[in-house]
Amino acid sequence: MALFSVILVTVAAHANESPYLVCQRPIVQQAIALAQQTVQNTQYKIKPRAKQYTSDLRDDIAGIELVEKNVFKKRVFDLQYDVVTGASISFEDKGYTPSIRIYQDTIKDLNALENSKLAHLFTMTHEMGHMVQGIWQAQDPKKLTPHGMISLDGNEDHYNLWHSETDCIGVELMYQAGVRDFSAVVPALDSIRKECYELRDKPFCDRAFEIRSRSVLEYLKNNPELTGP
Repeated sequence: MALFSVILVTVAAHANESPYLVCQRPIVQQAIALAQQTVQNTQYKIKPRAKQYTSDLRDDIAGIELVEKNVFKKRVFDLQYDVVTGASISFEDKGYTPSIRIYQDTIKDLNALENSKLAHLFTMTHEMGHMVQGIWQAQDPKKLTPHGMISLDGNEDHYNLWHSETDCIGVELMYQAGVRDFSAVVPALDSIRKECYELRDKPFCDRAFEIRSRSVLEYLKNNPELTGP
């Protein structure tokens, strides 16, 4: 399976442009299908969500529950509130709950966007995408991602391409959850780019946004059925 992925992965770049990942939809769908199967056979301990329905996390919880209901068919994720910038997910083997962390600055920036609910949803599905990657890598003999990439090897472009794969998975999760409007995806990435300035140098953050936004726009362009009925 991993060999199939390596053959099909395409990293493109034009003159004076950063490389970007040309995500292959069959690979993305295959990875999600494996995650669905794994989730169905895994026990999770989900924390109560009552307080989060009336907190700043309400849109994030709504997004999580939409994907849980329509894609994973069960409760899977815990959501934590933190004070650093960005969002992240941790996933361990059976008996543990995938935990998504979203941060105050992220919530504030996403709330300011025109399609804020969809921006929150994409932020959540991007993080779920890391779980999908992790489940795939756990069964891959070389521990490669669905598109045959190494997760973290110190190369900044590889790091951004790895995140691009997660963005494509996030878009596909949105689609499978019933969403057909992806207009909030690039603005959500742009808000994360601006927050990145607090942690990394501006050229790194701008390049990361260029790679990731190009990859996800290519995914949408190459798969017009995503925005169809």
